Amino acid sequence: MRTVFEKSDAIALVAEVFHECGYEGASMSTITTRTRLSKGSLYHFFPGGKEQMATEVLAHVDAWFARENLRAAGNGRSTRSDCADVDGGGRLLPAPASASALSEPSRSTRPATGS
Repeated sequence: MRTVFEKSDAIALVAEVFHECGYEGASMSTITTRTRLSKGSLYHFFPGGKEQMATEVLAHVDAWFARENLRAAGNGRSTRSDCADVDGGGRLLPAPASASALSEPSRSTRPATGS
């Protein structure tokens, strides 16, 4: 078995299992085998079982996403070259031409309006 001292370590290990197996495919047996954590350790960190694991993994991912977006907004640049940038006031700047072309439907794909 593996020694884990903090809940955040367990969350990262469980997240890998959910990523690889999906929620439905990740039985407690699969989670203990792949994380090398005992069921006792898992229930210590997650008394609510697999449902609590999933809730906390999603909260961890959400927090990471928010941090990364704030970091990108703080320096006025997106983290990807194909995304719109944010100016100092938090307003989106125009996306590069290739990205904006994807977001605007072509005339042929717009629904016809009845007159």
